[in-house]
Amino acid sequence: MLDYQTLRFISNSGIDVTASFFSTSESGGHRLGEFSFIGVDGSYYQDISLVGRKFPIKAVVHGVDAKANLIQWRKALEDRGVGVLYHPDTTVGIVNVVVQSFSFSQNTVVKGKVEIEIEFLENILNLTTQETPVVIEQQLNNSIISQSENIIKPLSNFFTTLEPVQNLITSYIDSYEEIFSNFTRKVDSVNTFLLTTLAEIRGSINTLVTAPVTLLNAIASVLRTGSLVANQFPEVLNSYTEFTQTLFSDLDNTSNYRTGKQKEQFTILTIYFTVLAIYYYNLSSSNLNFQTREEGIQVFNTTKQWTIDQLEKIASYHTEFTTNYFNTYIHQNAGIVPVLVASLNSIFQKVIKISVTERVT
Repeated sequence: MLDYQTLRFISNSGIDVTASFFSTSESGGHRLGEFSFIGVDGSYYQDISLVGRKFPIKAVVHGVDAKANLIQWRKALEDRGVGVLYHPDTTVGIVNVVVQSFSFSQNTVVKGKVEIEIEFLENILNLTTQETPVVIEQQLNNSIISQSENIIKPLSNFFTTLEPVQNLITSYIDSYEEIFSNFTRKVDSVNTFLLTTLAEIRGSINTLVTAPVTLLNAIASVLRTGSLVANQFPEVLNSYTEFTQTLFSDLDNTSNYRTGKQKEQFTILTIYFTVLAIYYYNLSSSNLNFQTREEGIQVFNTTKQWTIDQLEKIASYHTEFTTNYFNTYIHQNAGIVPVLVASLNSIFQKVIKISVTERVT
């Protein structure tokens, strides 16, 4: 595989240097996100992406031009920015790299020979990511639709108790409208969709409680509207926070259920609403167009911490009855953690782009 005996490197400013190659190695790996949750043993690892490869290389310059070559190599390696490495291993080929470290060694025994040790790091030039907002939204919609039957299955008995279900759902959607309408009104199409969907749910609640899949998907459509109003970060954050606080406050109100079994079923429904709020808040964050690196970092940290806080709140109500339901969201590919990681990755890519732009300008 080491078909070439010459190492070639072109620096960011175009300094083209070569040396006789004699050894190299290559390392890489996966970038993982680790998440731990109260009440759940073990950790969840999200495979985010591959890390850039590392190429430690040893080479020599020698002969009558060794001194001139050394001067050029020093200039090339001190040059800032991304360069191009023509790797001696033909399976690696041409790679965009940055120089992390380098050293030159000489001795009086072998005159006219300089040993060079360099560590090159692979560098991406295309800062786009597969986890775009469109992909994230597809994940959310696929999660809700494809998992709906499994998500709703534990609620089958719950929906036979029609009056409490109607009252609770009506209370939840009333709260949502009151909390979110202040900024959904800013976009006519979003506001019209919200009001229309709410009217359909209220007008058909007696029928919808007998068709839980249809009902809970309609509720998902309602909660999605909060993510459709662009660049309303503080309002969206405050609104989803207030909404989830209302959910758990209602759950703690013992007058909403008559038996311990009903409380567990109410817990499942509360988790469902909270999960939807987490989904759509993350989608809203990933769609933000912030202007500065600092603003992006604030959005990143706030989104991460807010989601973790909601997960810990869910976990505090975790019981044996809710185990399968809880794990559906936490551990399966359609769950919260992959969506959170995709959202944070999208935000992070925007921060990188802004940082690059700020450095250039």
